[in-house]
Formats: sequence, structure tokens, C-alpha cells
Amino acid sequence: MKVGIVGATGYGWLELIRFLHNHKAVKRIDLFTSSEEGVIFSFKFGHLVHIADTPLQKIDYGALEKLDVVFTSRPSE
Repeated sequence: MKVGIVGATGYGWLELIRFLHNHKAVKRIDLFTSSEEGVIFSFKFGHLVHIADTPLQKIDYGALEKLDVVFTSRPSE
């Protein structure tokens, strides 16, 4: 299963990313952001370097359509 998370830099997603990483059905996790494109996820959250050492991607609806599951988040403001 290919999974995407939109708004991946929010702290609420950290546990979900850890859970998905350990789920045997999940083959890929794409992380999307509207504000930190290109930043390596593990640079921001160093304790997850073994889980998500991947660049954050700009939100791309075409890429999202190719995923099996997409989780979305809104800013807390």
C-alpha cells in the first residue's frame, strides 16, 4: 500500500508515521507539506531518522491521486 500524509510536519503525525512504517502492508510513505518543501524529514525530527529519511514534498494533487491512502491535516491556528 502507498500512503501519503499531507501536513506531515505537525506533531500529531509523528506517531502515525511510526505506526505506518511498522505496518507490513505499507510499502511507501510520501510526506507532503505546504511550507517546508525539500527539507529532509529526519533533519526536522532527528529521532525518526531510521523511519523517514525522505524529503518533504510540495503538495501535488496528481501525486496524491496515485496513492492508495491519504491522510490530511490542517494547521492548529
